[in-house]
Amino acid sequence: MKTNRPWFLTVCALALLAAFVSQTFAQADKAKAKDNAKTRALSPLPYWIWVGEPKGDQTVYLRSDFKLPADLDKVKAIMLIATCDNVMTVYINGKKVAQSDEWQSPVRVDITKQVKAGDNSIAVEAMNQGAGAAGFIAQIELKTQTSRENTILVSDKTWLGSPKATAGWNGAEFDAKKAGWTSASALFPNGGGPWKDVLSSAGAAAVAQSGQKANAPEGFKVDLIYTVPKATQGSWVALTTLPDGRLIA
Repeated sequence: MKTNRPWFLTVCALALLAAFVSQTFAQADKAKAKDNAKTRALSPLPYWIWVGEPKGDQTVYLRSDFKLPADLDKVKAIMLIATCDNVMTVYINGKKVAQSDEWQSPVRVDITKQVKAGDNSIAVEAMNQGAGAAGFIAQIELKTQTSRENTILVSDKTWLGSPKATAGWNGAEFDAKKAGWTSASALFPNGGGPWKDVLSSAGAAAVAQSGQKANAPEGFKVDLIYTVPKATQGSWVALTTLPDGRLIA
């Protein structure tokens, strides 16, 4: 049987090229995954923090400073991930960026527009309702154009706290040290205490609040329809049933 040799050689060349490209992309993905895993392993661990020992029906105030690089034009997003048992209000450079009373669902907020190159501040009003456990936990991640995420700030004992709201406490220029604030108490690392690893699901459980973005698959839009007033209506839970009668919350 006669073979059209030029056509046969072309097919072989294309097959070899496809195999080479596939292997190259596979190696690149493997290297990227390894690099991301190494970055996560080296990232500082956020702690649940408070001012002194938590007390029932108590409100405390927390602050920290962080620096950002000069080339913010190369940054894709700067994300704040935070939650508090029970209620928190968070300020970045004096501007309110998040509020929540559901510690099981950490807020995930894009704060890129609220920060600047150089010195920045975060201030938190944290409230414990009742006599149960109390704590605040947070981290700030910088995501570059190459999709790498770097943790630039976590809640830990380097934060400063006060049991009283000193005048201007949440402002960008407030000096907590001069105001006599003391080091925060590091209660448990993320994954410890009664809260378990609550931050790991922050991306999937982003809270849709007024003035706050929620993550959703491409092509979907998230709208805030109603904010449940916890003090009067408690916590709402969506339920559905399976064919066998079991409930899914």
